[in-house]
Amino acid sequence: GEDGEEEVKVFATDGACRACKFPLTRGVWSGAQAGCDEQTLTCPACGTRYSLESGEPLDFLPGDNPVHWLAKVANEKNGPQRLAVL
Repeated sequence: GEDGEEEVKVFATDGACRACKFPLTRGVWSGAQAGCDEQTLTCPACGTRYSLESGEPLDFLPGDNPVHWLAKVANEKNGPQRLAVL
């Protein structure tokens, strides 16, 4: 940007996790400022992590805690789907 200002990116999604259909209003964002190479959004209900650049699931239903495990058991037959990113 001009005068040393950082460029700001804005991402918009359809608002629902493709793995468990939970609203992503409380999704956890990780980006360059957080030391990540890619900007991502993680569903708090099932733990699925999506790329905000492409919408691709990077970590589909990880099952890494009791709540995420239950979400995995309930939704794993759906298969990974891209998040709609505008």
